[in-house]
Amino acid sequence: GEKKSNESEHLFNKTGFMNDSVIEKEATAIQKNLANTTSDNPRIVKQNFQLLPLKKEFDENKIITKEVKIEAQADLNNLKALSGLGLENLAREITLNDSIDVLPLIPDVEKERIISLSINAGAIYWQHQISDQYTNDLSPFDFNYGNDWGWQTSLLATIHANDYWTPFIGIQYESVQVSSGHNSILNYDTNNEQGANTNTYTQNLATPYGLSEATFRLNRDENFTDEIADLTVDFKSTHQIQNWSMPLGLRVYPFGKKQRFQWNASIGMGINYLSSIENQLKNVETHHSFIQYSVDSPAMFERPTIEKWHYDLRLATGLDYFINNGLQFNFQYNWVRGLNPVFQQGDYATSINRHQLSVGLVKTLNFK
Repeated sequence: GEKKSNESEHLFNKTGFMNDSVIEKEATAIQKNLANTTSDNPRIVKQNFQLLPLKKEFDENKIITKEVKIEAQADLNNLKALSGLGLENLAREITLNDSIDVLPLIPDVEKERIISLSINAGAIYWQHQISDQYTNDLSPFDFNYGNDWGWQTSLLATIHANDYWTPFIGIQYESVQVSSGHNSILNYDTNNEQGANTNTYTQNLATPYGLSEATFRLNRDENFTDEIADLTVDFKSTHQIQNWSMPLGLRVYPFGKKQRFQWNASIGMGINYLSSIENQLKNVETHHSFIQYSVDSPAMFERPTIEKWHYDLRLATGLDYFINNGLQFNFQYNWVRGLNPVFQQGDYATSINRHQLSVGLVKTLNFK
């Protein structure tokens, strides 16, 4: 026994761990012998020592991997004496010894789930795609519109599948004010005045989202003595837009997530709800010295009839900078293409493309 114990001391270091060089050669034999302790339920043996896997990688035919840890439960001399049997004989001794306690194999530990939450804010640019038929029919009235900047904010959640791609989903709010205008021919008739030196008009105004009815007043100066004045009037309007969306898609890290700076690209779609468009008449320019727009006219006018639900395709690229293990800074650019119109009436239609710049903070959370 003394000789065998000394010969086998090279299998263990002073802490009772098996040397790596022996594990590679002998692990297969131990797995096979230990698997035979029962016909349908692999076991871990526990008495003077315990066999534990360091890597939780099991299948139907394996109960331990190449890395095996032997921990002394009593004194080290008993462990060395048992190890003197040699690894293969040790396995046989385990299967034949009725006095050894046999414990069920501990199941694999559930892997960590890594979820990141990001809060972002920035600028957004609304770019109208208006049908040619609509703009051509309005061209005699010098119809014009603006593609304007607004602001947006979002909350995104990503689930880290691996170092190279992650799915994401979120919610976004955006607010944009755009402008439009055109001209029209009006007559000011002193015989139709409602009140002292004033006329009230109801006029359809052209907007990027169709025609909307507005009511306004024009005031006449007392020095105007003609009965009728022919006016070419320029209308200027603004349109305050509020849009909610749910972006979802896949973000790819071509170079992985190991560096402090991480470049990413993503593709996805957005489900949008256009909650409101508020029209406001900003100015009516009469180009007449004695007839002017009444600034106390109702500013708000009829809301357009719009398609509240609309959908888009999103392509993005960005850069992440790791501040520490749980926090990172993010910069992102998104190009958004509208897939269906927000306004449609016959051949008249308007859809929206957007350009979006965002900065944000990303917090990483680990769950088991």
